Amino acid sequence: MLFLDCDRDGDGFVEKQEFPTLIDGYFNSKHMRAGQQEYDEYFRKLDNNNDGKISFEDYDVFIRIVYETEYLPALERELGRRKKK
Repeated sequence: MLFLDCDRDGDGFVEKQEFPTLIDGYFNSKHMRAGQQEYDEYFRKLDNNNDGKISFEDYDVFIRIVYETEYLPALERELGRRKKK
């Protein structure tokens, strides 16, 4: 599981220095090259309680939002396009 792989010290959280590994897959899926500014921005977005670390629950909320707002609509568009053929 990606989250556990990124939690290098095994404390149950992804800290800022571990975060790029966790979020790079998201940026890659959008064909974006992330820099420190993007990492910092997304870290703030995922750190729901502002404790300076990402819990699995924080990450899970992000993944669900991305799935519902980005991936699922894209999948539905693609399936609709294929039905028209």
